[in-house]
Amino acid sequence: MDLANELDPVLALLSLDRQAREAGCVLVTGAGFGVAATEAVVLAVRGEHGPAAAARVAAMPVVDGVGPAVVASVMYAMGGGGRRYVDGRIERFRLGEGFARTPLPDGSWVATLAVPTGELEAARRASGASNVIAASSELPTGRVVRAMLPFVGRVLAISPVRRGVLAAVSRSRLQPPGPSTGDTSWAHAELIWPDGTRRQGWLSTGEAYAFTARVAVEVACVLADGLGRPGAHTPGTLAGVGLIELAGDKVLIGDEVG
Repeated sequence: MDLANELDPVLALLSLDRQAREAGCVLVTGAGFGVAATEAVVLAVRGEHGPAAAARVAAMPVVDGVGPAVVASVMYAMGGGGRRYVDGRIERFRLGEGFARTPLPDGSWVATLAVPTGELEAARRASGASNVIAASSELPTGRVVRAMLPFVGRVLAISPVRRGVLAAVSRSRLQPPGPSTGDTSWAHAELIWPDGTRRQGWLSTGEAYAFTARVAVEVACVLADGLGRPGAHTPGTLAGVGLIELAGDKVLIGDEVG
C-alpha cells in the first residue's frame, strides 16, 4: 500500500495489475486524501449509471501545515506540466490553464487549477469517461501566478532546484494557499453523460492528513483480513465507497440535471 497521488507513480503501480494477479499479490496506490476522496465521490455520483462522457474532480484539502512530502508532491506535479484525458488519451496542455470556481453545497466556491495528479487516473477508471480533468486548490490561482506557472514548472523540473527548495522547506513550517473553507476539506466530482445528464457530489471531512491516516488504516485492515483480490488497485477498486464510510465520512450527491 502507498499514499501516492502523483500521476506517474500511480500509473506505474496500476500497470503492474497482471503481474500482481499472477503472483497473488494485492497492491494499492493512492490511499490518501486526493485519490481516495475524489474517487469515492466519482463512484457515488456514477452509481448504477453507465460510463460517463466527461468527468472533472477537484481536491480541496485543509492541512495542518505543509511539510516536505506535500511540497515535493506539488513540485512533482508542476514539473510534469499540465495533463488531462482527451478522447481516452493523455494530452498535455499549458500548466495554469483549467482554472475553475469549484462549487460547494452551500453555494460558495473554491478556486482550483487543473493539476496532473493521481486523481486524474483514478477518476478516469471510476467514471468510465474518456475526457477527464483533475484539479486542486493547493496551487495559487491568481491571474499573474497562472501566467507564470509554465516557467515555474520548467524550473522545478530541474533536479538541483527542486532539491534546494525541498531543503529550505524542511527547515520551516509553511501554511498552504488552500481554500477558505474553515476546518473542512472538500472533494468534488462532476460527471456528464452522453445524453447531457450532469450529476455532482461532494465529500466533506476535517483536516486532510487525519483523513489520509484513517483511509490508510482501513486499507491496511482490508489487506490484513485477506479481503482484497489480487491485482493493482486504487482504494475505490479495492473496497468501493464503503471504504470511505468506514473511515467516518459520507458523500453528498447533488441534484441530477438532464
